Amino acid sequence: MREILKAIRDYTVKNKKITATILLAVCGMMLAYYIVKVATNSSFQWDFKMYHSAVKVFFDGGNYYDGELIKEKGGRPPYPYSPYGIYFLLFLGILPSQNAAFLWLGLKLGILIVLFWIWKKIFYDYFDERYSWILFCLFLVWSLRAFNRAIYMDFRAGNISIIEEFLIWSGMLFLLYGGRYLLFGLCLLVASFFKLLPIVLIGFVLIVGTGKIKDRIKQLAIICLIGLVIWGAGLLIMPFEFGEWFNFLRSASFMPRESGIINPAILPFIRQIIGNGGKVLELILYFLWIFIVFFISYFVSRNILKKDFSLLQKKKYLFFLWCFVYPIILPRFKDYTFIFLLPVFYYSLTEIIRKDKKRALKVIAVFLLTFSFVVLGRGAESTIVLEYWPLLVTITAWIIFSVFMMKNSLRLAGRER
Repeated sequence: MREILKAIRDYTVKNKKITATILLAVCGMMLAYYIVKVATNSSFQWDFKMYHSAVKVFFDGGNYYDGELIKEKGGRPPYPYSPYGIYFLLFLGILPSQNAAFLWLGLKLGILIVLFWIWKKIFYDYFDERYSWILFCLFLVWSLRAFNRAIYMDFRAGNISIIEEFLIWSGMLFLLYGGRYLLFGLCLLVASFFKLLPIVLIGFVLIVGTGKIKDRIKQLAIICLIGLVIWGAGLLIMPFEFGEWFNFLRSASFMPRESGIINPAILPFIRQIIGNGGKVLELILYFLWIFIVFFISYFVSRNILKKDFSLLQKKKYLFFLWCFVYPIILPRFKDYTFIFLLPVFYYSLTEIIRKDKKRALKVIAVFLLTFSFVVLGRGAESTIVLEYWPLLVTITAWIIFSVFMMKNSLRLAGRER
């Protein structure tokens, strides 16, 4: 078996162009299949229909937070985003629903391709040149099916998640290359116009930003101040709309809670485990979990910073570590939101496979990469493990990456110098 794998590796290295062309062709066919499947099924893109209906209500001068008005226009209420968000969607109202649906699908496809390019810019140079291009092409194929086809599920739902991830990763690109923290903050701020939770990623200024810690604290404070000004201006300019949005946010806690494979986040996972244990116990366990994750990640981060890594290596390992933290602590993390995790999950595990001397960690990393490629958990007979396997796999990857950094950081530091 080892000889077979070695022969395959040697062939791919010697014939990189052929291998890359085949992988890119497979990627293109998979994407084409997804787009055609979504475009030819009128029952898909339900979130887009809600956006389009909200825009039509807006043009009619109505309240797009009114669920009945959304229904009248053919959408499924409620419209959940901030009043700022509707202005970025107004172009959808120019066309009839069907034409706008094709436009929306095409726009997201184009943004996904740009997102792939951004991931290439961030991760490509971190790996050995002999393998990096092949690794990236393999990543493209893997990403289109990984985590229960997160990318396809976003196309299918017609959600704005791909655009959200484009904004997040554009911000990461600005921050990692050149330390342009204002552009980083602006990207996250625009993403928060649609979904509030990505705003917590501004903490990456402290983790991988440039300058001394005092400088990074100042940068974070400036981003927060700009955010407060922009959100405060919205309250002054659009008090009625923001009031309606706040009413929606308050009422959302009384709406049916999404859980399982469509929302495999830690809070609904705890809720399902304890059953009728009560709200207080649920919150205690949730915040205890957050404390444990932060405590371990902080300890691992200190270990990374103490070692004799280059600045770029420290940034990379801290970046991987804290990107894992984001999805395993949030109270809500939908199936298509796992798009965020795709490059970090893939590249951190391939890093372990390539550099770790402990066979056990390598085996676990290979298993996680393989298992994450399998579509599971959508059948009627699904167990809690299958329903929440994206979360459980992510937690496992975070653990083995932390172990990898603790056990191997001294050796890696010597190699990277």
